[in-house]
Amino acid sequence: MPSENKTPHYGLNQWQGNEYPKREDFNQDNALMDAVLAAHETDTTAHMTQAQKDQLAAAVQSATIGGAAVTKSGTALQLPAYPTTLPANGGTAGNTTSVAGAMTVSTAAPTSTLAAGKLWGVYG
Repeated sequence: MPSENKTPHYGLNQWQGNEYPKREDFNQDNALMDAVLAAHETDTTAHMTQAQKDQLAAAVQSATIGGAAVTKSGTALQLPAYPTTLPANGGTAGNTTSVAGAMTVSTAAPTSTLAAGKLWGVYG
């Protein structure tokens, strides 16, 4: 006989000491678990195919930071450590420019050559 207690997510039987399971109860639980697992395995939103994984791994071929090449090991870029002291340009704290004054943020690419010390950020 099916149990009175059921699991919260799929309603599988959880028998108590005074209940006696039958083969059909196990078969129904197994059929339900098989259907749930099959639906999960074929869910292309939750899972990527090997071709999609390969495409993602190959997406970034190279990068540079500050003019220096960033090495790629397998599918991961090996980013260098960022400076821990200011300023990063080798000057003194007295000759730095605030990031807000040096950065231009736009939804379009720069239309001309940027002046020295200027940054361009594109968002979209």
